[in-house]
Amino acid sequence: MSKKWTRRSALALIGSGAGLLTWGTGGFTDVTADRQVNINTTADDNGDPTDNPLLGITTHDGQVVFETETRKLVTLTNNIGPKLDTVKANVQNKAQLDFDVEIDSVPNSLDDESGTVTATVTGSGSNCIKETGQIELKISALSTSTDSAPEITATRSISLSCVNCLNFEQPETVTPPGFIPDTGSQFGLRDEFDPKSTLSYGWESEQTDTTRERGEGTEEDTLAHFTTNDRIPTAYDASADPDWGIDLPNGWYDVTMHCRDPSYSDQEYSFDVDGGAEIVQLRDRAFDYENKDRSEQAETYSFPVEVEDSQLRITPPDGTYNPKISWLRFESREEGPDTPKVDISAKGVSNKRGDSSGRGDSSGRVDSGNQDYYFDIRNNNDTPIDLTAIRVGFARTNDDGTYKEPDLFGRADGTYEIEISVGGNLSFFNGRSWNADYRDERLC
Repeated sequence: MSKKWTRRSALALIGSGAGLLTWGTGGFTDVTADRQVNINTTADDNGDPTDNPLLGITTHDGQVVFETETRKLVTLTNNIGPKLDTVKANVQNKAQLDFDVEIDSVPNSLDDESGTVTATVTGSGSNCIKETGQIELKISALSTSTDSAPEITATRSISLSCVNCLNFEQPETVTPPGFIPDTGSQFGLRDEFDPKSTLSYGWESEQTDTTRERGEGTEEDTLAHFTTNDRIPTAYDASADPDWGIDLPNGWYDVTMHCRDPSYSDQEYSFDVDGGAEIVQLRDRAFDYENKDRSEQAETYSFPVEVEDSQLRITPPDGTYNPKISWLRFESREEGPDTPKVDISAKGVSNKRGDSSGRGDSSGRVDSGNQDYYFDIRNNNDTPIDLTAIRVGFARTNDDGTYKEPDLFGRADGTYEIEISVGGNLSFFNGRSWNADYRDERLC
């Protein structure tokens, strides 16, 4: 018999062919044996070095888990000696939890060592609310060795909280409930809010001195600048100013990006959000370049994005004036958005009210500033498309790289990007749309 076995204090004694239900730390343990054995499944870290359990089960309670983060639930320790040939774990109360828990890995077997049960936790998509619940985990271990432990089945209750929002704030700010903090630190492992965190996110270079708290410290009062402190306020320069990134598992996400400064309106909220598959271009339509001011102090963008390279990065385009960010929300989705399949072909331009012929010269340039574009749209779907959902966006690219929406009936000379989308969930930002089905550039 293993010496490990004989040196333990007995919590229970089982005779031949017997089974016994015993209470361990945070749950019960059911043991089946064909011979006399000592039973103990208390935690390995209970402070008593002489109290060695047959199967040590140490729970990792009280963790704050971010959307789609993988965390340890329990650590299992085989103190028996013979190998545990099979080890399994599953969540018993998934339907009752406010968030989803998917077991990510369990040691398939366990020698004279420790192994961990990990799980990926995904929130239910609530609006920045901390969701707390008790995970009921069932663990089973079995050995086929002749000099082995009995089959052990144990349950443990693990308390976790799930959040899916990130707040940009000062280091001394009390992080709002439902958020994890970004205090301007350089990109790296962020475990300030939970020492067991596996998240990596942050800035390309240290931005702590650009964080602000304007009011009471709620998510509506805190922010961070993208430009460095000695350049506030000025236009973003990628050679001098950092971007921001976060490591995320590959897949689709619905992202909400909130930008607000309650004390100032001299900021442009334009950003490129790059998940590795395609860049989502967010362009501030309310910013007045001439006066360096916007009509409202806040802007909220909501959009889907695909993460393909396990990282998402947010970068203002060069020339974006004094960009700022307040908070982010991530919601995992199983697949990308549905986009109707249509054929769209340009039919050319007509002179609606201009004085010239509208025929254009050899380069295709039309003299009149009053033009209409006409398109043919062919539905390739099995069901009808609501044509009221068609949107056409126009945007003028200025020489300095900024976008300006033109007067549709009085366009000045310049290059215009024309986009059409068909279907719902349409997002246009100065003519730039992530789900445009047709895109064209013409000189007007």
